[in-house]
Amino acid sequence: MKVFFLLAIWGQLSLAEEVTPPPPPVMVQLFDWTFAEIGQALPALQELGYSHIHVSPVQKSVENGKWWGKYQPLDYRVIEGPLGSREELVELARKATDRELTLVVDVVPNHMAGSPYASVRRGRLREVRFADFSVEDFHPYAPIRDWSNVQQVRNRWLFGALPDLRTESEGVRAKLVAHLMDLQSCGVGGFRVDSARHIPPADLRAILGQLEEPGFVVGEIADHSLETFEPYLEGLPEMRFFDFPHLLRLAECLRGERAMSDLIEGKTLSLQLPPRASVSLLRNHDLDRGEANRTEGIDDPRYRIPDGAWQIGYAALFGMGEGVPYVFVDDPKVLKPVGREHGYDRPGLKEGISFFRATYGLQTRVLSAQKDALAWSLGDSAFMILQREAVAEGSVMPVGSLRTGRYRDVYTGVEITVTESCEVILPALGQLQGYGFLLQENATD
Repeated sequence: MKVFFLLAIWGQLSLAEEVTPPPPPVMVQLFDWTFAEIGQALPALQELGYSHIHVSPVQKSVENGKWWGKYQPLDYRVIEGPLGSREELVELARKATDRELTLVVDVVPNHMAGSPYASVRRGRLREVRFADFSVEDFHPYAPIRDWSNVQQVRNRWLFGALPDLRTESEGVRAKLVAHLMDLQSCGVGGFRVDSARHIPPADLRAILGQLEEPGFVVGEIADHSLETFEPYLEGLPEMRFFDFPHLLRLAECLRGERAMSDLIEGKTLSLQLPPRASVSLLRNHDLDRGEANRTEGIDDPRYRIPDGAWQIGYAALFGMGEGVPYVFVDDPKVLKPVGREHGYDRPGLKEGISFFRATYGLQTRVLSAQKDALAWSLGDSAFMILQREAVAEGSVMPVGSLRTGRYRDVYTGVEITVTESCEVILPALGQLQGYGFLLQENATD
């Protein structure tokens, strides 16, 4: 996409130099990767087309050998832990910036570590062992008992164990702002806000508003109800959120519990959250760990992508032409035994990213909506097909106003022709397979 700007200079109009906007963002979570491991992957991540790297929490936290220990902060002022030192983070950020990659660091502003760093006796918080906080900096001890009660969700202790910070307090806000500014001084370009649902949107707005430039900020609201997101979307218009409502609908479609046509809203294909706010995902660390151990993550089968459906799932994310696609990659120690099929370079990801870049921002139009298949165009020279059940060669599909010519699927290399009668004869299509066809003159390697 090329953009021309007309500039008025000293009363005269002149055509400015042609400007090419930056490629659309594509985010990868390198869960529990050390700074050294991320540094080694930077050349490949750049070559594959990623733009933002989600890094696990870096502040001094509980070191108990568990991944969730990093989500129990002890001291925001100190950057150290199993992932690496402050100096290593600075060096990683420098190398990433040199490759036009942005580090998005997980931050945990909602709560601090639980016992033995916070002592509750007879139903009251009596003592805390944090260098920079006192008992008065936390909400009174009370577990969340009613998840439909907004006040409980935002002001009580998560899991009934993690002391909830008074983010409405100016003193607490100042310390959280200092933490974010410190990370920015290390070269970090954005934040993933853990447990954003548990922080009032006004408090988040006040904290982020004190940064000169917050950068790329995405909040975690692990809920499928759009009503839960509304106050955050209204109060934090520059913030993005993980699109759990879209994940729920897509997972239901891929499991066969809903028709593929249910991905359509009205007459158009769309994400569930507004495109400017949506980070679309199939999986993250909470879902992954929760499936393995319900006490260590989100154990909710409604979000699960069925076996064999990862290719079509990611094709769906990369084929929307909007939002920020998000790829989960596990800890290298976990990845090594299972192999490349679950890595940042798994088959199909590079092709999907190239399709997303070629079609980002183009208008979508539904071509075919059926129980087991969905097809839509992007602009006049690209189209997507999501096929839940296999079909034989020879089906004819109208393609509306797509340009005539040869189209090539970025995933399989199959070529088909859009005829002057505005239709295509489809090849054999596989079960749980996504296809992204680009007009040959627009195809990119």
